[in-house]
Amino acid sequence: MNETTICEGTELFYRTMAADYGDPERNELMKSEWAPTPWMIDVQVGGMREAMRSWCYHNLGHESSPMHEHEGNWKQASVTMHEKSWFGFKTQTMMRRFENRFFLNGGGW
Repeated sequence: MNETTICEGTELFYRTMAADYGDPERNELMKSEWAPTPWMIDVQVGGMREAMRSWCYHNLGHESSPMHEHEGNWKQASVTMHEKSWFGFKTQTMMRRFENRFFLNGGGW
């Protein structure tokens, strides 16, 4: 049996998984919330937050919320600071579609 696990995801995902959030329970909560959506990016949402969320729902399906036992394909952080927010996606392809839709990395409408 091969015990090597190859995980995929972004650098932001790995930083999120390794961070200390102040206590063991909070650490586990963050890990469990973001684990299903390892393709994480930090997004300048500006006034587009709701449009981005709506696009995700209509194009990628339900939002992931493990703490509420909701399985989904994407997740947006519950906090937006300085008009920036984390978005996570189940697959790299989903992340790229989002980036292309919202002008990230040279994509466009």
